[in-house]
This record gives sequence, C-alpha cells and structure tokens, in this order.
Amino acid sequence: MTENTLPTTIIIAGQPRSFIDLYNDFAASSYGQKLVGKVRFYRFKPASVEVDTWRSLLGVDVDNLRHEKLSIGIARQFVRHCHAPDPRYWQGSVCQDATFSQSEQAILFVTAAKHDEPEAILSDISFDQKTDEDHQAEMIVMRQMLAESLGDENVARQILEIVNDKDGETKLGRAFNAIERIGYLRTGLTAWRHACLADNAILQRGLEGLTNNVLINQTETLLRYADIYPAVRTFLTVNADRATDAFQSLDIDRTSFELYDVEKSKPKRAEMEKSFTSAYTLWTQSNFFNDL
Repeated sequence: MTENTLPTTIIIAGQPRSFIDLYNDFAASSYGQKLVGKVRFYRFKPASVEVDTWRSLLGVDVDNLRHEKLSIGIARQFVRHCHAPDPRYWQGSVCQDATFSQSEQAILFVTAAKHDEPEAILSDISFDQKTDEDHQAEMIVMRQMLAESLGDENVARQILEIVNDKDGETKLGRAFNAIERIGYLRTGLTAWRHACLADNAILQRGLEGLTNNVLINQTETLLRYADIYPAVRTFLTVNADRATDAFQSLDIDRTSFELYDVEKSKPKRAEMEKSFTSAYTLWTQSNFFNDL
C-alpha cells in the first residue's frame, strides 16, 4: 500500500470532504482561533521557558491547534505500515484487527482530524490527570461540535464511538488509541533528545519530566499493541535505543520525579516511581526489537 492509495476524503452529508479541509475549516473557525498560541504538555513547561521555545523544541504536536493535523499524518502512516509491514520489523501475517477497509480508514482519518476540538472549550488535560468526569464532559461537547460542523449524524456517531472507547475495546477504538499513544511517545522521545542537549537546567528538568510521564503512561499498552499492529512494532523498534537510554538515565537520576512532589504529595511521587519501575521492567523484558 502506498500513500496514494489511502483515502483523502470522506462522504459527509452526501458530499466528499477532505480531511485536511475539515481541519482547515476548524482552524479558521472561532473555536480554532481560541487554540492559536496555546500549547500542549504545558504542565511540564517551566514558567521561565517561553511558549515559543517550548513549541520550537517539541514541534507541531505541542501546538494545540496543529496537533490534529499531525494526528492525520500519524494515522495515515499507521494504516500504511499495518497494510504493508516492513519485513525488517514484522514477519508473518497481520491479524484482521490490524487491517482496515477503505471506509474504516476514512473514519480513522476523520477522527484524527476532529478528536481534540473540545479543547477549544474545555482546555487540554494531561493523560494521567484526565478523570472519567473530564472524559464525559469532552464527549458532551464533542457531540455538540460535531453536530454543528458536520451535519451528518452517521459520521458523527462513528467518530464519537471511537473517541469514547478510551480503553480500546473495539477494533477502531483500539486502533485510534494506538495512534494517539504513538503520538504521545513520539513527543516524549523528542523531549528526551532535547533534554540531553539542553544547557539550561530548568528547561532540562521540564523536558525530562515530560519524557518520564509519557514512558510511565504509554509503555505497557504500546508493548501490548506491538503484538497486534506492525506500525506500533516498527515505531518501537526504530526508537528502541532512545527509549532505552531515557529509561536508564531517568532510573539513575530520579530528579524528574520532583514534579509529582510539587503537584500532589510525596505519596503521589512514590506511586509514580513505582509505575516507572514497572514500565521499565516491561520494556527490558520485551526484547522483540533485539530479535530481528
């Protein structure tokens, strides 16, 4: 499968709409304009570090508005790798859960284009801080925004079903969950690269805190998904050296856990250190990237 064979449009209210046009329409709307200048992972940005510096280091994914455009690209690469696995990283057949019809691909891509629009109203919440109540509030706002922007109950329903499946219990919900987690780890490893190069100790600690948090919250599930999706296995294998370096260094120097002292309490820090150790153990035991 090549990039040219992936769908670029979806039929909405009887008319073909491109995923990029849907993103651009939101970006130009009053909702999209509320996200201009705002950044994701703000919790880890030291107060002394300018927003523009944070964005220039970590790229499009930390831009609250442009994140969804990047998500479309990640979703497309995810599908492409699942349908045409790189033999260096995947041998054997691909299960049915990791192959997608044209209509399933289109729904995944439109979900990527629309999934975080409620943040224009509710703001961004970190992965590990989002409660069930926060999630339900997002679903209510998303339902309203999709009705307003799409005017297609069927497409809106499918997007809502995917985004609402935060535990990955359905085929498309699980696939989109994998796509989002790849995005999180991608940014976490970018943060680690810049943390290793930083000559500003305060900035370094912020970047290390971001990497720390992503490794804790994404490793276990992505390792499980690596047995299902060639795209996940390829991503983890290609980035294995950097992830291993991050785990090793953050395990030796535990100052990145100071974030949890400030935010919550020492028991919270102890909980996160335990979770980090668990994630690190799983990572070292999952040696598929060394076997190929």
